[in-house]
Amino acid sequence: MDATLRPGRPEDANTCGAICYEAFKAIASQHNFPPDFPSREAGVELLSMLLAHPGFYGVVAEVEGRIVGSNFLDERSTIAGLGPITVDPSVQNSGVGRRLMEALLDRAAQRSLPGVRLVQAAYHMRSLSLYAKLGFAIREPLALMQGAPLQATIPGYAVRQASEEDLAACNRVCTHIHGHDRSGELLNAITQATATVVEHDGRITGYATAVGFFAHAVGEGNDELKALLGAATAYLGPGFLLPTRNTELFRWCLEHGLRVGQVMTLMSTGLYNEPAGAYLPSFSTDSSGACPRLNGWRTCWEVGVRAVGHEDQAEQRSFVEGLSTPSGTRLLHLTELWSRRPPVSARASLPLSEAAETTVCDARSAMRAWVTGVEALEDEPPQRLAL
Repeated sequence: MDATLRPGRPEDANTCGAICYEAFKAIASQHNFPPDFPSREAGVELLSMLLAHPGFYGVVAEVEGRIVGSNFLDERSTIAGLGPITVDPSVQNSGVGRRLMEALLDRAAQRSLPGVRLVQAAYHMRSLSLYAKLGFAIREPLALMQGAPLQATIPGYAVRQASEEDLAACNRVCTHIHGHDRSGELLNAITQATATVVEHDGRITGYATAVGFFAHAVGEGNDELKALLGAATAYLGPGFLLPTRNTELFRWCLEHGLRVGQVMTLMSTGLYNEPAGAYLPSFSTDSSGACPRLNGWRTCWEVGVRAVGHEDQAEQRSFVEGLSTPSGTRLLHLTELWSRRPPVSARASLPLSEAAETTVCDARSAMRAWVTGVEALEDEPPQRLAL
């Protein structure tokens, strides 16, 4: 089908929202599942938010001037989240979905994003096959947990509402677990008064942007997530997503009366490693673990190329190719390449390696600088990372 793609606009919300509701309802009904959205109005409300939010990039497909689908890329954090993608049931299986996916994968590549994540319904075999053919790998089986709020407490773990003063501590927890922070999403949640933090032994050891389908949570261990789940007054949307390989937390939820609504699949393309703690992913923006060391290298490179005006494309490609080969020998070789980039000024340069030492910018600061478009890193000292 000859579809035309264009950026989404706020005035597309009513049409795209209606298609979103009908598309999810159609596929769910085919498999005897309830629809993901309770009404057409709920679909319109979600798409209105996505199309108006500066942190989301939307693309719309049209056939003969009629909107037939849309897709979205959540660009608020380092690892992009893809979806929801929806296509009018009347034109499904005609290639429109693939076009919408390819458009946003191209967008992610143009913005040099290190990874893209999505969550798909396990019963939807066609989408699973399409995503796999587009380069996505299966990372984690998920359960959509549903039920009444638990109203449970975990001794020694106190939950309270999050404030902007908690951002740095929350980002440290997320970076420890996933390799990068999700400060854009967290700040939105704090502004909307949905975010909570959990404190243990006098410090923040976990947080949740909310507990729900489009929210995420991280904790140093399962007790943090149990405390956040127990303190939640509602589970937003159709429930929350839980990695079923976390057997302890999965069993705890079941023993406390929660049930599995459906099974879903976390998929990703780009950098990925196993999370170093407990987490609950979100529907469109899971971040499960881009490798912190490789992300630090990549982001130092990205920001550094702009800072020093380096234009050697072959050397840039060599650096990027090396990111997928995290051996000490290769990284040391890349360090040599990096050390030959002369600074143009003390302000507009990144720390350079010297001799056999490997000095790079703190990965979190570098990533934040890259995402927000900062041209040079000024405020935090470099940190030595052992290879």
